[in-house]
Amino acid sequence: MQKSNNYKTHLLLGGGCALIFLFFAYSIKTNLGWVTSLDTRIQAILLPFTTKTMTTFVALLTKLASSPLESFYCLLLIAFLFFRYNKKEAIWAGCTVFISLAFTYLVKFAMQRPRPSDRLVSAAGYSFPSGHTFGAALVTLIILTLILPKLKSSGLRWLLGILACLWVLIAAFTRAYLHVHYPSDTLASMLLAVSLWNLASLIKDRYFKR
Repeated sequence: MQKSNNYKTHLLLGGGCALIFLFFAYSIKTNLGWVTSLDTRIQAILLPFTTKTMTTFVALLTKLASSPLESFYCLLLIAFLFFRYNKKEAIWAGCTVFISLAFTYLVKFAMQRPRPSDRLVSAAGYSFPSGHTFGAALVTLIILTLILPKLKSSGLRWLLGILACLWVLIAAFTRAYLHVHYPSDTLASMLLAVSLWNLASLIKDRYFKR
């Protein structure tokens, strides 16, 4: 029964987020008005907080969520999982992270969405999806689904869970605040990460259990 419930959960989450992500991608590629409206409204909310001091702070903060560093965080968590808990799960997580990051870069080149023209800091490459946000989402998913269930302290689980969720939200905020990504880029990145992680979990539940 538990195995069946896990399968349904992963399938619903993975498939549902994939469909919403594809809707985002299609809307952006075809320049549908609702995406522009969404981006404009969120950017308008962030505008009153845009100051020189804030921009300097956020620019430093976003460097902590750079794609190379997020990959490094993932490797640290996977190594911890490998040596401390479950080698098979760690191998699965490593494969999932590698394939997911590669897939994200393919999506970037397929979409070729230009970055916002009013960037507050320099940034190269395409805008959709956000690599920073995607990497932060992978870190969060590793902590929530692979690390937390193995911790005995409920207080520690709550603390790490909240910090992990805050981390991906902070990463998304910094990218939108600095106008190096549209808000829709960051939202879609989180959807893509949840989708790929849950679809990959279908494989884990079948082939990577002890």
